[in-house]
Amino acid sequence: MNKSLDIVIPTYNRKEKLKRLIESIYNQKLTNCKINIIVVDDFSDYDVNCLKEFFPSLNIIKNNKKKWVSSLRNQGLKECKNEYVFFLDDDNVLDPNCIQNLIEQISNDPKIGLVAPLMYYYEKKDMIWCAGISRSYFTSITKYHLRDTKNIVNKNITFSEDFPNAYLTRTNLAKSVGGFDEFYFPIHYEESDFAKKITNKGYRTLMVPKAITYHDVANQDNKSIFEYQKPQRIFYTMRNRILFHRRYGSVFENLILFTVFIHLINFYYLIQLIRSKIKNKNEYYKVFFYGIAEGFFMRLHR
Repeated sequence: MNKSLDIVIPTYNRKEKLKRLIESIYNQKLTNCKINIIVVDDFSDYDVNCLKEFFPSLNIIKNNKKKWVSSLRNQGLKECKNEYVFFLDDDNVLDPNCIQNLIEQISNDPKIGLVAPLMYYYEKKDMIWCAGISRSYFTSITKYHLRDTKNIVNKNITFSEDFPNAYLTRTNLAKSVGGFDEFYFPIHYEESDFAKKITNKGYRTLMVPKAITYHDVANQDNKSIFEYQKPQRIFYTMRNRILFHRRYGSVFENLILFTVFIHLINFYYLIQLIRSKIKNKNEYYKVFFYGIAEGFFMRLHR
């Protein structure tokens, strides 16, 4: 049976990485599957249309002002006409069998709503970056399965709470849940919110270990978030954790979280900020506390 796929790639100032990703897409080993690549550029410093010199069939959406990633993905989603859509960050390189394995899995069962590849580091191709996610709604702590390990203990397809970076879904399903929430989650927890809307409709979200991507991201586990995130991102980091759990946690889960654990986590991040080597911390303190306050008091539609 023939399959069709749109690939939505948000991008900003990563010309060479984007080119490398697109090359890996065109090198996919596909059976009876046509693809359409939609690049959504977030007002880069170069003209992204120059890539058409190498890839004439690219569909490019170029913005004339900066937007957050939820908006970029929604722009791409509006242009999707095919059966499936693969949301893919521009710092990936796909294994040649990645897309075929994802499509085969999701097409086998109509109740599978979202599938994602096993993600390795690009610089350390035998080291896992993400093999799925689990999240405690009592503590808000998110765990990336098997991060920084070299072996998969269980090579079976596994459930995941949600996925970062790369995930494939049914186009009609993505549109039916409203795509990505640009208002509450313009960035940070936007992928978690998107997946949660899909699972709340009764669909499953699965990690497919035979599908592999290599994510060109540095290991940041031992670094404070203040060392690699700008103030605007710190604001959304602090705010959106609270908003997400306010929206999706049960009454009992939120009672435990907001009575005890969220304050411990916020205190942990505050200590990181105090100890960080940032020269001018005033802006960071401002967005840190403003983000927490807005997370608690912002009006939220569940």
